[in-house]
Amino acid sequence: DGSHPSGQRGGEFTVEVGRVTEHIEAMVDIIALALSCDATRVVTLDVSKMVINDGGDTFGMGDSMNANSAGRGNWHYQAHEWTGNAKRWLSLGNRWIAETVIARLLGRLVETNERDGESLLHHSMVMWSNELSFNHLNYSIPTAMWGRAGGYLRTGRYIDYIDHDRPTRFRQHDGSVVEGVQYNRLLVTIMQA
Repeated sequence: DGSHPSGQRGGEFTVEVGRVTEHIEAMVDIIALALSCDATRVVTLDVSKMVINDGGDTFGMGDSMNANSAGRGNWHYQAHEWTGNAKRWLSLGNRWIAETVIARLLGRLVETNERDGESLLHHSMVMWSNELSFNHLNYSIPTAMWGRAGGYLRTGRYIDYIDHDRPTRFRQHDGSVVEGVQYNRLLVTIMQA
């Protein structure tokens, strides 16, 4: 198929169909090792590109009309279509990410102790988010975070930054879009932490 033994073809990394979970688990393990030996302090892992390119074998991601199809356009289509079937596929995808990526990474960080006896997770901040929210907006973005950034962040809270006194900007997918604190303020806080 013209691919190179290194797994690169045309500058893009390719993964054999059906081996996405194995590859992602290895990537998470490498991330945990890199953080534990201080080879890096910031890591970004874009899981959707990997999952979308697997041909739909990992969790059957496809458009809401065809369960066997997969692709970036179909993921995007499903998010906007928001039918019962689209919600099901997106839920399966997010569950796969939670189990395969987030839970594995958190486990690796908890089992790694730092010199002060605290876990690497205590000294880290893990964030799971989407790059956009309703209709490509930069507010009302669901985000989950773990870790205390060495004590800089308080944990165990649910924070809703929506300004419920503001009027509804518009409604979409059975939900109201109400502006609140801009998402970039959260990102700045994370970087300061």
